[in-house]
Amino acid sequence: GIYVGCSDGSCWLQDSVIEQNLVRELQGEPYHFGIFLDSGSQNNTVTDNVVYNLNGSGIRVESTQFGDPNWVERNAVWNGQENGIEVYGASRVRNNVVFEMGGYGIRSGNPENDDLEDVVISYNTIALTDDWAVRLDDWPDRTGMVFSSNCVANITGRGLLFDNDLG
Repeated sequence: GIYVGCSDGSCWLQDSVIEQNLVRELQGEPYHFGIFLDSGSQNNTVTDNVVYNLNGSGIRVESTQFGDPNWVERNAVWNGQENGIEVYGASRVRNNVVFEMGGYGIRSGNPENDDLEDVVISYNTIALTDDWAVRLDDWPDRTGMVFSSNCVANITGRGLLFDNDLG
């Protein structure tokens, strides 16, 4: 797929646009992501992409390390073995469609460097996931956290898991 940045934050993408891409058929080993913005990447827009048929997660945005939020908007993600959209840092996740995922539709949590803040997840449609449609870990006592106006339709009966007990 598309991978930018370094896991230790020593290199990153900033003020850029990843737009109108078709990312598909990422199978086999190792575990694949459709689009991955690694730690430190900030103020990027991931918009109008189609990501499907992969053995990993669709779109993942890591911590901005207290930089400006990344924008994940108007993407379609489906038929992945893991999570549709993963959010571990300041982001605006809006108007995406996620379905037929083997894990969670949308997952957000606190990264190892403990800088989860300023996440807004709104106006998304999440359906037909094998696990919880949405899982939000460690959100209490964080600044700027919003989960609002999403459509969650999951025949597993698992809509939203709000988990603050990660011990």
